[in-house]
Amino acid sequence: MKKRPNIIITMMDDQRADAMSFRGHPDLKTPHLDKLAGRGTTFTRACHAGGNSAALCAPCRAMLHTGNGFWGMEGWGEQIPAEWSTLGQCFIENGYHTHGIGKWHNQRDTYARSFSSGAAIFFGGMGDPLNLPLYDFDPNGTYDGSIPFCPNPGYSNELKHRQGDHIDAGRHCSEIFSNAAVDFLESYDGDEPYLLYVAFTAPHDPCIAPPEWHEAYPEDSMHLPENYLPVHPFDNGELAIRDEQLAPFPRTEKDVRKHLADYYAMMAHADEQIGRIHAALAARGDEEETLIVHTGDHGLALGGHGLMGKQNLYQHSLQIPLILSGAGIESGKEDSRLCYGMDVHNTVLEAAGIRNDSARDSRSLFGQARDSLSFSYHDFQRAWTDGEWKIIEYRVSDTIRHQLFDLQNDPLEKNDRASDPRQVTRLQSMRKSLDQAMAERSLS
Repeated sequence: MKKRPNIIITMMDDQRADAMSFRGHPDLKTPHLDKLAGRGTTFTRACHAGGNSAALCAPCRAMLHTGNGFWGMEGWGEQIPAEWSTLGQCFIENGYHTHGIGKWHNQRDTYARSFSSGAAIFFGGMGDPLNLPLYDFDPNGTYDGSIPFCPNPGYSNELKHRQGDHIDAGRHCSEIFSNAAVDFLESYDGDEPYLLYVAFTAPHDPCIAPPEWHEAYPEDSMHLPENYLPVHPFDNGELAIRDEQLAPFPRTEKDVRKHLADYYAMMAHADEQIGRIHAALAARGDEEETLIVHTGDHGLALGGHGLMGKQNLYQHSLQIPLILSGAGIESGKEDSRLCYGMDVHNTVLEAAGIRNDSARDSRSLFGQARDSLSFSYHDFQRAWTDGEWKIIEYRVSDTIRHQLFDLQNDPLEKNDRASDPRQVTRLQSMRKSLDQAMAERSLS
C-alpha cells in the first residue's frame, strides 16, 4: 500500500499573489518561495471568495479549514458551525498527527478539535510582531490565560489584559513560528504521517521586520503599482475603514512607496523563515513523501486604485498565492485554472485518501476546473468572472453601479469598459451571471 503523504501548509497574512520574485516582481526578492515554485506547480488565478467582515482573514481561513464558503458561517465568518468538520479534524480521524502553529483567527474550540499538538498559538487578527501574545498548546483546549500590561504607565496604573500565556519579548513572531515548525520537524518521531500547519501573521501591518530587511528595501527605490491612483474614483462603500486610513487622502507617491518598502521587508524576512522550514524538512529526508502547500488568505491594494486595504474586489486584493510542491506534484509548472483558496481543503484531503462530506464548496485541484468564480464583500460589493472578463457591482447609498474589465488584456483593471457601447450585450449577460451566482449564495 502506498504510504500516505505528510502535509505541510504555510499560510501568509495579506500576501498578494504577485508578492514573490518568480512572478516577475520588480522589487521583492523571495528566493525560498521561488525555489518551492520551481519544484512544484503555481496556481496563477487562485482567489478568495470574499467575506462579511473587514477582517477578511477570519472568513478566508475558515473557508480553507472547512471547505465551505463564508456565506454559510456564523457571525461575520469567524464562527465555524459545529457540524462542519475541519481540515485537521479530518486528518486526526484518519490516523494523522496534526500540529498547529501561529495565527488562528477563528474560535478556539475549532483549533482544539483540529490539532493533536501545537506551539506558539496566536488567537487574534493582528498585533505587534515583536511582542505578540501567544499560547502554548493546551491538550484540554481551554486557552483562557491572559497577560496583564499597563498601557499608559506615565499617567495611570490601570491594567489591561492580552489574550495569551507568554510573550517572547523582542523576538519577531515570524522567527518564533518558524522555530516552532523546525522544532517539530526535528523532533517528531511518530509512526503516523503528519499535517503541519504554520500560519504567519506577516506581512500584515504593522509591517515591522528586523532592521537589516528594512535597509534592503529603501522606500525611494520602490516601483509604484501600475494601477496606482491618488484616490479611488467613487465611493465603494468602504473608503473610511481602518485599512484605508493607514495612509492620508489623497494618496501620495511617497506614502505608497513607504508602505510598499515596509511590506516587502516583512515579506522577504518571512520568506527566509519559510526557507528554514523547508531546510528542516529536507534534513528529515521527508521531501519525496511530503506535499507542501504555500498560500495566503487574501491580497492587499497597497496603492492600487487609490486603495490601501483588502476590503474591495479588485484582483490585487482577491488573488492569493498558491503553490503545491512535493509528493505527486508536477515541477516547474504554472496552472491557470480558476480556483478558490478553499479548494486547498479537498485537494490535500484527496492526496491523503480522505473525504470530508461536510465540505460542500471546495473542489479538489486534482479534478475538474471551475468555469467561473464569484465574490462578495458584505452586501454592497459583488463580482463575477469567467476568467476572461469580470464584472464588479456596487450597491452604495441606494445606487447601483458597475465596472467591467477585460482581464485578458487589462489584468490590472485600469480600463473600466462598463460604459463602452460595444460592451452593452456583454455587460447585460454578465449581470445575469452575477445575479445567479449571488442567488446561489442567498445574497440576491
